[in-house]
Amino acid sequence: MNRLSPSPLSLLFIVLALSMTRASADDFLKDFLRDATEDLAAFRDKALSDQKAFRDSVLGELSQWLSQPWEPKPMEPPVPVPHNEPPVPPVVMPRDEPAPAPETKPVRDNPVVAPSPQPAPEPPRPVLPPVPVAPSPEYFTFTSYGTTYRVDASPSIRKALPGCTLSSPAKALAESMDRIDGDELDRLVSSFIEEARAHRLSDWAYYKLTEHFAEAFVPANTNARKMLQGLLMLSAGYDVRFGEAPAIGRLYLLVGTRELILNKNYYILDGNKRFYPFEETPDKGFSISADKFGDNRLLTAQPSGKEIFDAKAGAPHEVSVCTHDPHCPGNRCSSPAAHYSLKGNLNRMEFLSECPIFLVPGNENSKWTTYAMTRLSDEYEQQLYPSLRKLLGGMSKLEAANFLMKFVETFEYKLDSEMWGVADRAFFPDETLHYPYRDCEDGAILFTRLVRDLLGLPSALVYYPGHLAAAVAFDSPVNGAYINARGRRYTICDPTYFYADVGMQMPPDKVDASQAILIPLD
Repeated sequence: MNRLSPSPLSLLFIVLALSMTRASADDFLKDFLRDATEDLAAFRDKALSDQKAFRDSVLGELSQWLSQPWEPKPMEPPVPVPHNEPPVPPVVMPRDEPAPAPETKPVRDNPVVAPSPQPAPEPPRPVLPPVPVAPSPEYFTFTSYGTTYRVDASPSIRKALPGCTLSSPAKALAESMDRIDGDELDRLVSSFIEEARAHRLSDWAYYKLTEHFAEAFVPANTNARKMLQGLLMLSAGYDVRFGEAPAIGRLYLLVGTRELILNKNYYILDGNKRFYPFEETPDKGFSISADKFGDNRLLTAQPSGKEIFDAKAGAPHEVSVCTHDPHCPGNRCSSPAAHYSLKGNLNRMEFLSECPIFLVPGNENSKWTTYAMTRLSDEYEQQLYPSLRKLLGGMSKLEAANFLMKFVETFEYKLDSEMWGVADRAFFPDETLHYPYRDCEDGAILFTRLVRDLLGLPSALVYYPGHLAAAVAFDSPVNGAYINARGRRYTICDPTYFYADVGMQMPPDKVDASQAILIPLD
């Protein structure tokens, strides 16, 4: 059992108390407590005074920052999604023929290896320090992705924001900073940060939270919504800018991102930083608050997968894993090795569907790492991982990888254009488990997630023109096609080569191995 060690001060107090009479000990205790209380009060008063001075300084700097001349900037055209080649259709091993043994040979000479994805930064600390105690909270309740949040939002903050039609949005925004009560702003920011931490919100989820709050708090005032959202983003440490179009009296919020968001117009500021309005802006007469405020940092669009949303269960997705050789036709196995009835969280699916598609600058192949680096949600881990760990525990790493291939192969193949009628977008691991269909990139991404989580092995994605497979760096030699890179042998694993084993690559008339690119995920 852990025991607390007494501090030197407490030991001194005990010795002095024992050496005194009861009366003198009582007097000493009263004096000690009085002095301690006075010291604590003085410390608290100084802390609150320092916080108020800091807060007032920040608000003053914001007002001064917003009062500086705003500059016109050209809008950059959207960057299209790369690698839009015609998809390679799935290949199915003949059911009644014995599977050939994997042939051990390199996929290509001098393989191309994409850079590893960079880890997402930790959520920023708030610029405005949170207040530990709110004297009279005025709670405002709203929802974001079906999840209820409660923040301390005084109605006077709403009143401090100007109306919609403005001849000078920049001037109105600066004046609003002077009208907002600093204590009320502190409590609002503090409660926002507390809610974001309690729900483990990633950067993008926090951005959407501020958007949904502003829409609910000032529903009929577009400019006020942008002001309020921008203030919450700035106060939480994010690098955002404002834009104005005086001709139509509109204010805009631009968010600086680490990544290159695809299919979205943007502006270049501070030399090479990209800022996105995430809405249509005018071609002419548009100016931006171009200077950076403080030490705020760029937002990352990468979700974590561990954001907490209120539960809203979807329809169960029945998954039966067939390991028979030859395999049962049509994924209709009468005695599967495992069966799962998986239920996803519809609130999470809505959030994931609105996450932007992005690239790490200079790395077109990173369009898939967005999804592969996202963790499986707690809901799915709890439904799936205990059983899978028990099942895989008695297998070798090669046997376990083959089983996980069979698990992913149970999801029927269908292109996004056939399923949704929209352009191709990869699925996050949660989405692949939730929806009834998947394509090659969805299967490869889910497989690598399972391998890393359940087998603890390094994995990678393998890009061929029109196709995405996977690869695993086993900790002992295995047969099959491979790519040597970074001191490891990555063996090909392709969940869209149905019923093929680890190490088997699609036939050369299907994929061009000379163009293969390894995309490490560690």
